Amino acid sequence: ALGSDSALTAQGDLLDEIRFAHRVPGISPERLYSMVTDEAARLLRLRDGEGSLRVGARADLIALKDAGRSPAETLMEASFAQVEFSMLGGELKLVSTEMSARWPDSLQSDFEPITVSNVQRRVRAPVVRMIAQTRKHLGSRFCLAGREVGP
Repeated sequence: ALGSDSALTAQGDLLDEIRFAHRVPGISPERLYSMVTDEAARLLRLRDGEGSLRVGARADLIALKDAGRSPAETLMEASFAQVEFSMLGGELKLVSTEMSARWPDSLQSDFEPITVSNVQRRVRAPVVRMIAQTRKHLGSRFCLAGREVGP
């Protein structure tokens, strides 16, 4: 399995870890893809459909634009800036500005904007409040997963 540390303490995210691991000779994109999906779920003894996409399974996933390659190959080159949306437990948690225009307003009422390394997203969280609280303690410049959080 392959995973990542907390975004508060890590120098990157899971996509950074995947790209790093992809540089190891002998590990194919398909093997790495499996390491963060079905093999990770099997190793952790998860039994509610985690690690796969199927009806009734937990929908913990990210969506990336189709680049004309296999899902495994696409994932090997992906960065946080290319994530169009993220779901946790079937619930939308993060959405790009472009993708946001495709979702009904009713699904976005509790989303707030955030900018990380000049990439804008909308997140289902009290972002404005959390950033204000963080700045009280860390100052106006701080990072999340090694990336600067903007205004």
